[in-house]
Amino acid sequence: MTENKQYIVIDCPPGIGCPLIASISAVDHLVVVIESSKSGFSDAKRLIELAKLMGINVLTIVNKTGIDPTIDSEIKKYLEDSKIELCGFVPFDEMIIDDLNNKRLIIDSGSNKVSSNIKEVYAKIIENINRGEN
Repeated sequence: MTENKQYIVIDCPPGIGCPLIASISAVDHLVVVIESSKSGFSDAKRLIELAKLMGINVLTIVNKTGIDPTIDSEIKKYLEDSKIELCGFVPFDEMIIDDLNNKRLIIDSGSNKVSSNIKEVYAKIIENINRGEN
């Protein structure tokens, strides 16, 4: 099933327990989506440290930015200090809730701000993965 595939994306369970460890044990790159909240940031730091111990290249996205600029700044500083690649920010937008409730793809939504951010983040992730493979 995985033959001739350039990328395989796995949506992992939350936390850092056995199901997550089994999910990421053979991956080359881990994209950590950091929710811009104190608990989201704390959980992400634990996952990043686990990935480092496992020798996995970590890329990050900060989700729901703009709600608490202080947390946004703390996350950005942590990533810079830790030399962890930040692929971008996805701002909080209430239109996303409407999109999800109406089964619309976020990248096709009325929220051009979020849609364009997600497309930029995707491009940066692919760029980083390709750079690491050369």
